[in-house]
Amino acid sequence: MTHFNYFDKFNFPKLEDQLLPLVKEKEIGTLCMKPLADGFLWQNVEDAFRYVFSLPVDAVVTGMNNQEMLEMDLKLAEEFEPLTEAEKEELFANAEELGDYICRQCDQCSVSKEFGEDLKAVFRMEGYFDRQMYDGRPRNPAEYALRDRLRFWFGDRELAEVRYQKLELKAADLLDKAAEFKACRYGLDIKNKLEIVDYKLGESEIMN
Repeated sequence: MTHFNYFDKFNFPKLEDQLLPLVKEKEIGTLCMKPLADGFLWQNVEDAFRYVFSLPVDAVVTGMNNQEMLEMDLKLAEEFEPLTEAEKEELFANAEELGDYICRQCDQCSVSKEFGEDLKAVFRMEGYFDRQMYDGRPRNPAEYALRDRLRFWFGDRELAEVRYQKLELKAADLLDKAAEFKACRYGLDIKNKLEIVDYKLGESEIMN
């Protein structure tokens, strides 16, 4: 039993990439928790459920507050059609919650062939740290409060800090290479994101 959703897929990529294939190989039953990412995906419920229903899991466990939610969830399950690969890519590209800040952990980073793996490692640590939820952008009070409540939900801050220190290249090191970077295919401002990670996990005391 662990969590799968199209948002945390990019914060904890090993869950889908390594854990899920391993448990299926060993014929261990799999329960998917948190399909809505603790409520963060509340505006895209249909996409969120269709995504987890398309994974090779045996059951999906989700919370609900009323009869209306129960009926909606059952309807989504009854009418479910698996996502095609093209539809998954469209979701990853256009989901509002991923936007132009969340690193998609692409197999081939479009930003830099030489430093792509280092960039992905730094942004994975940010995912562990706070699910990449703090991006320095102004939010309305309700959205800010939701992000602030959920960003440390899994309590992995210390783990992220320890693993970040073991990285060969950290955010500050990669900032020195930023002039060489190309555009991210998902529109991420890599320099700005590295500055934010340096503020979160590095030695920077201010966020530019």
